[in-house]
Amino acid sequence: MHKCAGILLTLVQIFKTGHRNDLIDKIKIVFENALKAEIVNQNNKKSSFIKKAKVNLAQRIGMIFLKPKVAKWRYQRGSRSLSSNLVASNVEIISSQGINKVSKPAI
Repeated sequence: MHKCAGILLTLVQIFKTGHRNDLIDKIKIVFENALKAEIVNQNNKKSSFIKKAKVNLAQRIGMIFLKPKVAKWRYQRGSRSLSSNLVASNVEIISSQGINKVSKPAI
């Protein structure tokens, strides 16, 4: 039972972290061998853990077929620089030598 469950859970993790382009070719092989295969051992046949792992693998395979969706609300860092922000906002910089006035450059 542990060997069968380990193999199924390993496949679930591969399909969870793998790239779609790499895994799309292997779906037919995994689907036929892992999900359609009959379990010979009677203890494994009744195991709810093995059934759960098979369902989880089927869900992961299904997710591979869906196109990726990028969330619109995700954080976009962009490029920011403290010095350019200070120059743009005309801020006074306090340093160990004294107060320096930073002004916008003439264009």
